[in-house]
Amino acid sequence: MSTLQPVVISIASPPGGGKTTLSRMLSAKLRDAPILHYDDYEALTRRSPAEIERWLDEGARLDEIPLPGYREKLTSLKAAGAAHVVVDGPLGRAHPPTAAMIDFLVFLDTPLDVALARVLRQQASLAAHGTEPGGPLRFAFWLEAYLDNYVRFMRRSYVMQRSVVLPQADLVLDGALAPEHLLEMILRALVERGH
Repeated sequence: MSTLQPVVISIASPPGGGKTTLSRMLSAKLRDAPILHYDDYEALTRRSPAEIERWLDEGARLDEIPLPGYREKLTSLKAAGAAHVVVDGPLGRAHPPTAAMIDFLVFLDTPLDVALARVLRQQASLAAHGTEPGGPLRFAFWLEAYLDNYVRFMRRSYVMQRSVVLPQADLVLDGALAPEHLLEMILRALVERGH
């Protein structure tokens, strides 16, 4: 096992911003670096829309986002001996319990309309090509609720995320660019910084 500390690279963006695709591509280029997926731990979106709105109204303290086991998993990945660890999540250094563990933060500054279109396309594709009976109808109900919540509070939370996470980034990229191009820019920046 290596005694060197791994470089922890965080890829942050709003949902649909491209962070998961890019995290996987980066992991593959970095000899299958382990990836910590925020979505495997977050519990905020299980709360009701009213609770999330109240949290936003009260200042949206990021240390109040429930992420049970997230910090512990990042700690264990750092200790596992890999040269790099990739974090796929929206918060980067804005998550107080793990902020000091991030060595290099990339923020994909994806226009919110592009990010929204990607999320909707992914869900529409699943419904259109799925084999479950009633899939398209369930998608229509999901879409109605999703767009209601997007207008009600989700867009507001993404604007807040950008204002907090982007200023802490080591590298800000246009998330509307092709993933292959973004990967090249990240790899170049890592080399330049000796990571």
